Amino acid sequence: MEAFEKARQLAPQETPAYFGLGLLYMQNGEVDKALEAYREGLARDAEDTAANQNYALLLMGKGGFREAVEPLLRLKRMNGGDVRQLGVAGRRHSGARGRSRLAPGNHATGKHPPLCH
Repeated sequence: MEAFEKARQLAPQETPAYFGLGLLYMQNGEVDKALEAYREGLARDAEDTAANQNYALLLMGKGGFREAVEPLLRLKRMNGGDVRQLGVAGRRHSGARGRSRLAPGNHATGKHPPLCH
């Protein structure tokens, strides 16, 4: 986590540090910190697929369904209107220990696996 924090301080315009930090916070159950990291990163690059998916899932997990509409609409637009690829609406994805599975993605390259497999 320290490496992402340092990267964010050294190059605040670069989004991988924000998204990596958000993912780590999510994995540690620190939802509010994860939301803030994703908010900051998406303000700089709103076209990151995994970041939008994770941000929407976090918002919905806290009951912020209205707030989740914006990242979900961005995902829909990025997928050419094909909502079947979103994999977030109306589904709960659980991995080990009953936690939600979140799209890890490779934020450095912009290549992200779909949330649903």
